[in-house]
Amino acid sequence: MKLVSVLFAALFSFNLFAIESTTVPVVTEAIELYLENKDPTHVLRPDLLQALKILKTQDLDPAYLQRILNKSKFVSELPEKDEYDLMIENLSVNSHTAATPAISLHSYKLDVARQSDVLGDNIYAYYFMTDGVIPTGKVTSVYKGTRSGQGFFFNEIDRAIFPLAGISAKVPRGHLIVDYGIIESDGDDIKQMQKLSAILIDLAIAIYTSQNPEGGEVLGQMRREIKALADLLLELNNDDRLVTGSFAYKNQEITDLLKDTTFYEFSQRKHSGATFGGFDYTLHFRMLR
Repeated sequence: MKLVSVLFAALFSFNLFAIESTTVPVVTEAIELYLENKDPTHVLRPDLLQALKILKTQDLDPAYLQRILNKSKFVSELPEKDEYDLMIENLSVNSHTAATPAISLHSYKLDVARQSDVLGDNIYAYYFMTDGVIPTGKVTSVYKGTRSGQGFFFNEIDRAIFPLAGISAKVPRGHLIVDYGIIESDGDDIKQMQKLSAILIDLAIAIYTSQNPEGGEVLGQMRREIKALADLLLELNNDDRLVTGSFAYKNQEITDLLKDTTFYEFSQRKHSGATFGGFDYTLHFRMLR
């Protein structure tokens, strides 16, 4: 009985300190208005208005959005902090060293050693890059008919993930954190998921800036908010697969890696040996000085 009391107290304490997502409730409200075909000019709340406007830019399938609202497991809390969130919290201007070179980061190839559908699936990847505290995002094209034992190179537009918007290279502010997802689908949902991936950061930033026009410390939670939105909008269909991962480099590490060379290549492997639903993906990256 005493053990049960201790466990209950621990569970209560955990829930007590859980942080509710700012963005997830607003986005679910905006989805409801989208399904009602609500005229944005009749929406008075600034955060809800901005979220609805962003959803309407994507011409989303109402049936797909309804399934999001019907999800049986619905979590509106932020994910727990990980080592990369602590990196953001401990960001120091002193970590931006003069010796750190301007870089570009490419995700240039995906190897698919194993996937569930022997007939081939459609695959795309998304990336969220946090440069200091500011997030940016990239969604690739859909690569069709990929089978186990195959791989493909991302095209010249898809592969460049940092920096974005036509800038050839940039010095990260203290660190560069990359969160990525690989989505595999054998159905029509993949186009809807691709559209939603493309607006995750826009939704998070629009809601935050509407509620907190002065900005400030709330930016430190932006990465966790984006991950919460991804969980809401992309983890939906058992026939689809969402594989996620993260990595980061501090500026001093970047300086050391590129000290005597013009590029550095590395890989991220995600795999599961399960009989059903097993997978084996390897993403290849290239950091260029």
